[in-house]
Amino acid sequence: MSQPDPRIPEDIADDVLEIASRLYSEANNSYSIQELQEAGKEVSIPPEFVEQAVREVKEKRRQAELEHQQ
Repeated sequence: MSQPDPRIPEDIADDVLEIASRLYSEANNSYSIQELQEAGKEVSIPPEFVEQAVREVKEKRRQAELEHQQ
């Protein structure tokens, strides 16, 4: 008889997912817009907001780079 999957206590689930997310990010170093939209969908973020956030982050980094060059 096989045993059921071990249960992870709720109080550590957030930490586990945070670390897993960081490890995955470090291993992949980039995401497609579709992958980001899928991740957003899992937490009820509409795709258009993910797209807007990508544009805003890119613009913010572009501005920071321009300021750094001056």
